[in-house]
Amino acid sequence: MRGHFWKAEPLKEKMLGFDDEGLALAGLQQPCDPTTAQLRTELSNAQTALRENREKFQAVFDGVETGILIIDPETHQIVDANPVALQLVGTPRDKIIGTVCHKFVCPAERGRCPVTDLGQMVDNSERVLLTVPGERLSIIKTVKPVEIEGHRYLLESFLDITPRKRSEKALEERTAYLNTVVETSPLGIVVLDKEERIQLSNTAFQQLFQYSREEAQGCRFNDLSIVPASLAADADYFTRECLLGKSVHFTSRRRRRDGALIDVEVYGVPLVIAGRPEGVLALYQDVSVRIRIEAEMAERHRLATLVADVSQALTGAESLGQGLQNCADALVRNTDVVFTQLWVMNDRQHRLEMLASSDMQLDGGRDRKRIDLERLERIAETGAAEVDRGVEHDASPDDADGQPKVAFAGYPLKVRNQVLGVAAVYATESLTDTALQSFESVVHSIAQFVESKRAEESLRESEDRFRTAFEAAPYGMCMTGTEGRFLHANAALCRMLGYSSEELLAGMWQQVTYPDDLERSRQVSAQFGRSDVNTVEIEKRYVHKQGSIIWARVKISVVKNSLGAASHYITQIEDITLRKQAEQALESSEERYRDLFENASDLVYTFDLDLRITSLNRLAEQTVGYAREEAMRLTLRQLVDAEHWDRIGQVVGRLVAGRPPEKFEVEIKAKNGRRVMLEINPRLIYRDGKAVEIQAIARDITGRDAAEVELRQTQKLESVGRLAAGIAHEINTPMQFVGDNVRFLENAFAELQAFLGKLRSLCNPASGIAPLPALCAEFRRLETEADAAGMMQEIPEAIAQTLEGIDRVVTIVQAMKEFAHPEVKGMAHADVNKALLNTLTVARNELKYVAEVQTDFGELPLVVCSISDMNQVFLNLLVNAAHAIGDVVKGTSQKGTIRIETRVEGPMALITIADTGAGIPDNIRGRIFDPFFTTKEVGRGTGQGLAIARTVVDRHKGSLTFESKVGNGTTFRICLPIDGAEPKARP
Repeated sequence: MRGHFWKAEPLKEKMLGFDDEGLALAGLQQPCDPTTAQLRTELSNAQTALRENREKFQAVFDGVETGILIIDPETHQIVDANPVALQLVGTPRDKIIGTVCHKFVCPAERGRCPVTDLGQMVDNSERVLLTVPGERLSIIKTVKPVEIEGHRYLLESFLDITPRKRSEKALEERTAYLNTVVETSPLGIVVLDKEERIQLSNTAFQQLFQYSREEAQGCRFNDLSIVPASLAADADYFTRECLLGKSVHFTSRRRRRDGALIDVEVYGVPLVIAGRPEGVLALYQDVSVRIRIEAEMAERHRLATLVADVSQALTGAESLGQGLQNCADALVRNTDVVFTQLWVMNDRQHRLEMLASSDMQLDGGRDRKRIDLERLERIAETGAAEVDRGVEHDASPDDADGQPKVAFAGYPLKVRNQVLGVAAVYATESLTDTALQSFESVVHSIAQFVESKRAEESLRESEDRFRTAFEAAPYGMCMTGTEGRFLHANAALCRMLGYSSEELLAGMWQQVTYPDDLERSRQVSAQFGRSDVNTVEIEKRYVHKQGSIIWARVKISVVKNSLGAASHYITQIEDITLRKQAEQALESSEERYRDLFENASDLVYTFDLDLRITSLNRLAEQTVGYAREEAMRLTLRQLVDAEHWDRIGQVVGRLVAGRPPEKFEVEIKAKNGRRVMLEINPRLIYRDGKAVEIQAIARDITGRDAAEVELRQTQKLESVGRLAAGIAHEINTPMQFVGDNVRFLENAFAELQAFLGKLRSLCNPASGIAPLPALCAEFRRLETEADAAGMMQEIPEAIAQTLEGIDRVVTIVQAMKEFAHPEVKGMAHADVNKALLNTLTVARNELKYVAEVQTDFGELPLVVCSISDMNQVFLNLLVNAAHAIGDVVKGTSQKGTIRIETRVEGPMALITIADTGAGIPDNIRGRIFDPFFTTKEVGRGTGQGLAIARTVVDRHKGSLTFESKVGNGTTFRICLPIDGAEPKARP
């Protein structure tokens, strides 16, 4: 052991207490007697043995793979260290000798050493080694007291177990990851041992089959009745194959705890331990919806094949009979029907003829279903389909007459509502909705081939939409690191966000998170720093690759390492964009309701069942005169007189008793004392099925009676106007043919007059023709008796006067037609001058007895207006002018003057109507445009004429003003924008 702690104190010195010089003095190095010689020999042998033992110890000390420190128990200083210890500590020997051992191994305060101070045994104990570079290594160490050459030491050996600890940590993290994946997986996962007993199951498995973890643990599938008896062979095959080391994948049916059968997709892999299958890992996915959809797709595909087959039969047929027979064969070939007949109506004999029939025998050879011809004839007669979709199942499969009981569907072959025939199908299985729809489509294809192509195209579009929906995953799932980088993303998430898997894995979740939600997401991540938080659910927004916003419900689960720190996160993302949009739509709807409530044209109140006001809209607030806060401290009884209380109580009682609501009228007193008559329409408001409030929609009908009188008068005038227009139309037609006949008489009489003149000239001797004397005498006698000369003079005058009268009637009729029923409705370019002439013609009877009419029409361009409305304005002003003049000239033979002028002033057309009436007194000039205001006697006016005129002109973006002087008459000025646009400044 050259070079170590015993070099300074050789063994022989420790054993004898002498050095070489001392030995010589003792005479042991001098020749001596035999006894001395023997002693020297033994001493030499002992030295040799000691040297050999030291060399062996040194070899072991330096060569073992365990770190060894030799420590002075009194000073705790390191006396020696082998190479492995020096390498683990990370320092050379001369730096470690003399150093206190607690600096490196088992750090402790002085006086607290486990071995020397606390009397503990350290044997294969797990401790920490502090290296010079500052690294903490996990070690297994043993400390034993030893005595070497008479001195006590502590022999401390230790083994570096850091790699093993790292492996254990990695295994622990991987186990935690796997447990999280298993527990959060949407697939039902279960582990079975060789005896098919359940050793482990996840939440999805428990939810799928409705068994708790405790109920399923240790049970076989047969014990839980999960496998139907009819599918036991499938389950045995599944277990057997997996225990043989094979992976199994198939679709089957399983039974839930409530007895319901569900379609599941089963994945099985063997659990291999030490190279041998020791159990089965089974994964279950509920595919009931997918199976149903696939079945529907298969049926749709089959029926689509039917449509295509029928179309091909129709297009490839050379005759009607061949095409129908091909169709009948296609129906039997492509559907579950067993018998098909196609009948065509024989128009000549008015009966059905069967042109095609295709069938297969029923129930293994029994007779075919007897045809109910009366039923088919009824379908042809009514044009309505008849369907018996069900099949009766009882002890006797036949009817009383021995006929099989089958499902039936009969359809009329119709084109443009004309029945061309009947298609009938029979089946031994119940007819589904899809099958019936397909039959209707096929029947329509037979009756109208072009429509069949459309149906086929529609079916293909339906299949494409279904395929797109089927391929969409229910939710996205990803795994992210603590810094936010995507570690894995499934296909559903890629589709949801619009990125490929490679694009997501190259980025971080912060890049696809909506900016406003980043801080909240970081706060959620910070929650995982607490030991009691493992899962957090939030709603947040993502940004699609194309920039659209996606709302999602996010469930984040943390996977923690052995130190309790987050290792990574597993996130489930469910797209709830549609739900959010619906919530936003609901919120918008509520806002619209509030806006409608506040701005309703009716008064809206709500009362509790004690008739206390709980809300009222703006118009109701204005009507009662109370501020909203004041009104909501009142009851309905405080607003009405006591005489109405019983009536209100009856209405409320009927509502609460479930009787239909009825309108009622009640007079309320506003805050300022004004009496307001309201018509109230009440209804109950329910919450959770219980009546809690009464909503009352009220209308102010205080002036309704006067308005109803005016409305009836207006309707009367409208009826008179329509009657006048009708009379004008009726008069115009006969006047037309009367005029034509009079013109014919005018022309015929002219020819007759010429004939008689010629005949008279022949009877004149001066003509040079010798007439028969007797004939001429008779002609002159008759001419004298008939006063032919007078008639020849008066008849043309009468005809001319008649034609003049007819023209005048036609002119009046045409004016009435144009006034009452203009050809152009709404705003359009119109001739205002012509409209004024038509109005004057219509109002002539009202004007001719009291006034002379003077017109000065300027050159007006066509004005954009509703000419029928303007006709009413002109008529109202002319009638008012006539009445004003009539009051002045009443009882005299005098007439006043009405002067009408038109001209252009800038962008405006100006129409003035002036009269020489009495004028308007100053005290009422501010009220003449008010509705129902009039100074005329009862029955002569309603006070609506000028109000209507003002409203019409305002609607045309124009102005209606007047100038009046008492005793000198009134002038009304109408200004209309020529182009119909709002003028910048009115004249």
